[in-house]
Amino acid sequence: MNRKLLSRFCPKVLGTPNTLFCFLLISLIASIPLLLASSVTIIAISIFSCKIFLEGAFMISYHANSELFPALFSRFALLVCGFMGHCLSVFAPMVAEIKPDTVPISVFLITSTLGILASLILTNSRPTLETVYKSEI
Repeated sequence: MNRKLLSRFCPKVLGTPNTLFCFLLISLIASIPLLLASSVTIIAISIFSCKIFLEGAFMISYHANSELFPALFSRFALLVCGFMGHCLSVFAPMVAEIKPDTVPISVFLITSTLGILASLILTNSRPTLETVYKSEI
Protein backbone atom coordinates (compact mmCIF):
# COMPACT_ATOMS: atom_id res chain seq x y z
CA MET A 1 0.00 0.00 0.00
CA ASN A 2 2.79 2.44 0.87
CA ARG A 3 4.58 1.90 -2.43
CA LYS A 4 1.39 2.76 -4.30
CA LEU A 5 0.98 5.98 -2.34
CA LEU A 6 4.66 6.77 -2.77
CA SER A 7 4.56 6.10 -6.50
CA ARG A 8 1.54 8.41 -6.89
CA PHE A 9 2.78 11.22 -4.64
CA CYS A 10 6.49 11.49 -5.52
CA PRO A 11 6.10 12.10 -9.29
CA LYS A 12 3.84 15.06 -8.55
CA VAL A 13 6.53 16.61 -6.35
CA LEU A 14 9.77 15.63 -8.09
CA GLY A 15 8.58 14.88 -11.60
CA THR A 16 8.35 11.47 -13.19
CA PRO A 17 11.92 11.11 -14.56
CA ASN A 18 13.51 12.29 -11.31
CA THR A 19 11.36 9.99 -9.18
CA LEU A 20 12.09 7.02 -11.42
CA PHE A 21 15.80 7.80 -11.20
CA CYS A 22 15.65 8.11 -7.39
CA PHE A 23 13.70 4.88 -6.90
CA LEU A 24 16.08 2.89 -9.11
CA LEU A 25 19.12 4.46 -7.46
CA ILE A 26 17.85 3.66 -3.95
CA SER A 27 17.19 0.09 -5.07
CA LEU A 28 20.70 -0.14 -6.48
CA ILE A 29 22.26 1.21 -3.28
CA ALA A 30 20.14 -1.14 -1.16
CA SER A 31 21.39 -4.13 -3.14
CA ILE A 32 25.07 -3.49 -2.42
CA PRO A 33 24.92 -5.03 1.11
CA LEU A 34 23.85 -8.30 -0.52
CA LEU A 35 27.40 -8.64 -1.84
CA LEU A 36 29.13 -7.71 1.40
CA ALA A 37 26.93 -8.62 4.36
CA SER A 38 26.84 -11.93 6.14
CA SER A 39 24.14 -11.06 8.67
CA VAL A 40 20.71 -12.49 7.94
CA THR A 41 18.89 -9.36 9.15
CA ILE A 42 20.93 -7.03 6.94
CA ILE A 43 20.31 -9.26 3.93
CA ALA A 44 16.56 -9.38 4.70
CA ILE A 45 16.33 -5.59 5.04
CA SER A 46 18.31 -5.16 1.83
CA ILE A 47 16.05 -7.53 -0.12
CA PHE A 48 12.94 -5.86 1.32
CA SER A 49 14.07 -2.35 0.37
CA CYS A 50 15.17 -3.47 -3.11
CA LYS A 51 11.78 -5.05 -3.70
CA ILE A 52 9.80 -2.05 -2.43
CA PHE A 53 11.66 0.50 -4.55
CA LEU A 54 11.69 -1.69 -7.67
CA GLU A 55 7.93 -2.17 -7.37
CA GLY A 56 7.57 1.58 -6.88
CA ALA A 57 9.62 2.22 -10.02
CA PHE A 58 7.42 -0.21 -11.93
CA MET A 59 4.27 1.54 -10.68
CA ILE A 60 5.68 4.92 -11.70
CA SER A 61 6.56 3.71 -15.18
CA TYR A 62 3.14 2.10 -15.55
CA HIS A 63 1.26 5.25 -14.49
CA ALA A 64 3.52 7.62 -16.41
CA ASN A 65 3.34 5.64 -19.65
CA SER A 66 0.55 7.81 -20.99
CA GLU A 67 2.41 11.06 -20.34
CA LEU A 68 5.81 9.88 -21.58
CA PHE A 69 4.67 8.22 -24.79
CA PRO A 70 2.15 9.30 -27.40
CA ALA A 71 -1.05 7.28 -27.39
CA LEU A 72 -0.09 5.57 -30.63
CA PHE A 73 3.10 4.08 -29.17
CA SER A 74 1.91 3.54 -25.60
CA ARG A 75 0.35 0.12 -26.08
CA PHE A 76 3.14 -1.03 -28.35
CA ALA A 77 5.74 -0.04 -25.75
CA LEU A 78 3.90 -1.98 -23.03
CA LEU A 79 3.57 -4.97 -25.35
CA VAL A 80 7.27 -5.02 -26.17
CA CYS A 81 8.30 -4.57 -22.53
CA GLY A 82 5.93 -7.32 -21.39
CA PHE A 83 7.17 -9.69 -24.09
CA MET A 84 10.80 -9.04 -23.21
CA GLY A 85 10.02 -9.50 -19.52
CA HIS A 86 8.40 -12.86 -20.16
CA CYS A 87 11.27 -14.00 -22.37
CA LEU A 88 13.93 -12.94 -19.86
CA SER A 89 12.05 -14.50 -16.94
CA VAL A 90 12.76 -17.89 -18.51
CA PHE A 91 16.47 -17.34 -17.81
CA ALA A 92 16.01 -16.02 -14.24
CA PRO A 93 16.16 -19.44 -12.52
CA MET A 94 19.26 -20.32 -14.51
CA VAL A 95 21.01 -17.13 -13.43
CA ALA A 96 19.98 -17.70 -9.80
CA GLU A 97 21.54 -21.18 -9.81
CA ILE A 98 24.98 -20.02 -10.95
CA LYS A 99 27.40 -21.13 -8.23
CA PRO A 100 29.38 -18.01 -7.34
CA ASP A 101 26.83 -16.14 -5.25
CA THR A 102 27.98 -12.79 -6.57
CA VAL A 103 26.93 -13.51 -10.17
CA PRO A 104 23.13 -13.09 -9.71
CA ILE A 105 23.64 -9.89 -7.71
CA SER A 106 26.06 -8.62 -10.35
CA VAL A 107 23.43 -9.25 -13.03
CA PHE A 108 20.93 -7.30 -10.91
CA LEU A 109 23.41 -4.43 -10.43
CA ILE A 110 24.09 -4.26 -14.17
CA THR A 111 20.40 -4.22 -15.11
CA SER A 112 19.64 -1.63 -12.41
CA THR A 113 22.44 0.56 -13.71
CA LEU A 114 21.03 0.27 -17.24
CA GLY A 115 17.61 1.27 -15.88
CA ILE A 116 19.11 4.30 -14.15
CA LEU A 117 20.88 5.36 -17.32
CA ALA A 118 17.66 4.91 -19.31
CA SER A 119 15.73 7.03 -16.80
CA LEU A 120 18.20 9.87 -17.33
CA ILE A 121 17.12 10.04 -20.97
CA LEU A 122 13.46 10.57 -20.07
CA THR A 123 12.02 14.06 -20.05
CA ASN A 124 8.70 15.37 -18.86
CA SER A 125 5.82 15.24 -21.27
CA ARG A 126 6.61 16.94 -24.54
CA PRO A 127 4.07 17.98 -27.11
CA THR A 128 3.43 15.22 -29.60
CA LEU A 129 2.53 15.59 -33.24
CA GLU A 130 -1.14 15.07 -32.37
CA THR A 131 -1.23 17.95 -29.88
CA VAL A 132 0.83 20.26 -32.10
CA TYR A 133 -1.50 19.59 -35.02
CA LYS A 134 -4.62 20.20 -32.90
CA SER A 135 -3.23 23.46 -31.51
CA GLU A 136 -2.56 24.79 -35.03
CA ILE A 137 -6.16 24.27 -36.12
